[in-house]
Amino acid sequence: MKRNRAFFLLCLAYSGISNFFSCSNPQIGQPPPQAIYIRTFYKSTDGKDLLNSSTTNGFKKSDLKVTSKIEINGSIREVNYDDSGIDVYWDDALRMNYFGINIPTSYAKKPIETYVRLSQSLVDTVTYTFNSKQRQYIPDQIFYNKKLVWDVVNAPDDGLWPPITIVK
Repeated sequence: MKRNRAFFLLCLAYSGISNFFSCSNPQIGQPPPQAIYIRTFYKSTDGKDLLNSSTTNGFKKSDLKVTSKIEINGSIREVNYDDSGIDVYWDDALRMNYFGINIPTSYAKKPIETYVRLSQSLVDTVTYTFNSKQRQYIPDQIFYNKKLVWDVVNAPDDGLWPPITIVK
C-alpha cells in the first residue's frame, strides 16, 4: 500500500511540474497551473548582462525577489511562488544570465500585479491582462513598468514560454 501511495505521489508531482512549465492548455482532468514561468533577461543600455555578478552596477542574486499580489475570495494576499529563493541561470544561446519570473494565472484567483525586487532600492512592477479565449487562465499580455513586453500571440503551442528582455 505504501509503495502504491509513493508511486502515486511521485506521478502527481511529475504531472504538476510538467504542467507548470508547459505552454499548452491543461490536460482534461488536470487543474490549470497556478503560475507560468517567464525567463527574464536584464541588460544595460550598452548591452551588458546585469545579472552577471562581475558587471558593475549589476543586480545581486541575494537581492532578487518576486512577489505577486492576488485576490482570492475578496481577500488580497501577497504570494511568493519561489519559496526557495531566486536562482540565476545561464542561457548559452543568448550568452546571458536570466531568472524566472512566475506570473500568476487567473485560475481560482484574480491576479493584481507582481513586484520584482532587483535591489534594496529598486522594485519594478509587472501587470497583465487576461482576455485570451484560446488560453484560458493564461495572461495574454504582460507589461513591465507599464511597457508591453510579452504577448501570448507570440507563444508556441508547446515548449517554454517566450522570454522577455528588460533594458535598464
